[in-house]
Amino acid sequence: MNNKKFDERQLWIRGNIFQHMVIIFVVLLFINAFLVSNDIIWADGFHSSIIIILSGIMVGSVEMIFKEAYFTNLIQQIFLIVLIGGLALLTLILNILHIIDGEKIISEGSLTDTGGLLIMSVLMLIIGLSGIIKLLSDKLKKKE
Repeated sequence: MNNKKFDERQLWIRGNIFQHMVIIFVVLLFINAFLVSNDIIWADGFHSSIIIILSGIMVGSVEMIFKEAYFTNLIQQIFLIVLIGGLALLTLILNILHIIDGEKIISEGSLTDTGGLLIMSVLMLIIGLSGIIKLLSDKLKKKE
C-alpha cells in the first residue's frame, strides 16, 4: 500500500483506528464465542463472522472518514461512496422486498439469510452515508 499520500498525522490516526477495530473484533468474537458456548445461536457461522467483520470495518471506516484519514482525493471519495453506498442501498432494497414478500428475518431464534444480509447491508450503508455526509460537510465548509 502506498502511504505516501497520507501525512504523518493521518497515518497516526489510521494506526489508532486500526487498534480500535482490532479491539472491536476481539470483543465481538468473545461475545459470540460466549453465546455459542451457552447454546445461543444468534446467526449461523457464516453470517455471524461476516457481521462481526463488517461491524469492525464500519466503525473504523466511519471514524477514518470523519477524521480525514480514509480518502486520499475527491475522486476516490466519490467512487467509494457510489460503490459502497450504491451496492449497500441496492442490497437493502432487495432485502426489504424479500421481507415484504413474507420472508422472515429471524427463525427459531436465529437470523435467517435475509436477516443476516439485511444487517450486512445496513452496516455497509452506514459507511456510504458517512462518506456522503463528510462530502457535503466539506462542500459547506468551502463555501464559508
